[in-house]
Formats: sequence, structure tokens, C-alpha cells
Amino acid sequence: MIGSNKMCWFAVLGDFLADPLGKVWIRGLEYRDLVMQLPENMRKALEERETGRPGELVRKAWDEINSRIERHSILE
Repeated sequence: MIGSNKMCWFAVLGDFLADPLGKVWIRGLEYRDLVMQLPENMRKALEERETGRPGELVRKAWDEINSRIERHSILE
């Protein structure tokens, strides 16, 4: 599991389809580190999220992560 955080990269489907070689890739380790920096109530909301429309706290957590995450190109 720890190795996968360093080796696996993720992308939002729409970003990937628009520019698969562009700066759309997110490293799992960086995402995890940003999640761990969130306030406890936001982390808990992400952990407990179920299917369906996300609640306001989950959306705020995603917005916070999205504003701080570094995106990479696989060509770097």
C-alpha cells in the first residue's frame, strides 16, 4: 500500500480526456498528505462519505485539496 502512494498517479476523468499528457496527474502520496492536513471534521466527512450527492463539508474538503494540490505531466 505504501508503495502505491508513491507510484500511482490519478486524474479527474474530464481533465484526462481533455489532455492526457498535460498537467492533470495527481500523486497519491501528495493527495494523502493534503487530506491529513485538513481539519478533523473534514477528514471524517471524507472518510464517511457514501454514494450520492456529497454534503457541504465534503465539497469544502475537495475544494481545499483542489486549490492546493500540484498537478503533474507524465512527461516530466
